[in-house]
Amino acid sequence: IMQSGHHRSPPSPLETSIKKLKQLTTSAMSTNAESLALAQMVKEIFSSPSFVQ
Repeated sequence: IMQSGHHRSPPSPLETSIKKLKQLTTSAMSTNAESLALAQMVKEIFSSPSFVQ
């Protein structure tokens, strides 16, 4: 019997986005372009069906 706790599934697109989000926010070298991309990403995350369920 396999238990889900022992085998981690690959990260979902949402998890990946959040990880990237954290990397960008913690980066001191953030540029304006990155900030804009970040804002866009946040918008997409919160409007994504997987977040809303």
